[in-house]
Amino acid sequence: MPIQTRFRSIRSQTHSRRRVQPETPRRRGIATIWLVAFGPAFLSLLVLTSEIASLWLARIELETAVESGALAAVTVWCSDSDTAAVRTKAEMAAKSFAQANTILGNTFTLGASPVTFGSLSGGVFNNGAASPIVLAQRACLVHASVNVESLWGFSGPHPIQASATAGCPGGTPDPQIVHVSSIIP
Repeated sequence: MPIQTRFRSIRSQTHSRRRVQPETPRRRGIATIWLVAFGPAFLSLLVLTSEIASLWLARIELETAVESGALAAVTVWCSDSDTAAVRTKAEMAAKSFAQANTILGNTFTLGASPVTFGSLSGGVFNNGAASPIVLAQRACLVHASVNVESLWGFSGPHPIQASATAGCPGGTPDPQIVHVSSIIP
């Protein structure tokens, strides 16, 4: 066999092993266009999500603060008789425990009269109950409201409110957070 035909057969074998690339239009820089087009939208979505998460965290932290205040108040109130001095002491305990918590790392103060003393019967909180209230019906409602600054500074302060009720159900001095279905002023 001549040398020329031998090389042609080898050359034809190597050509047949190569893949032929289909002709595609040139799309250089398409990733840059996508980034410029959708980057601001993704960034805006990230900012909005983090803002909502920050407000959600602030609400949870405020709920924790008022729950600790309500438990502290009812613990002091249920451990002694129902007198004005004991109620004042219970309100001071509620403020102390609630204000020991932080909202997004910032301290806060409760308002002038954040604690409401009353009776709890059948899920109904009555803050106009006559004193003295029997131990099994004693309950404290703690309410707080704070303004939380925007995480990114785009919007003004957002007011967040929370309240919690604690009582001594069953007449035991072990306080519990209780659910209140309605409040009688």
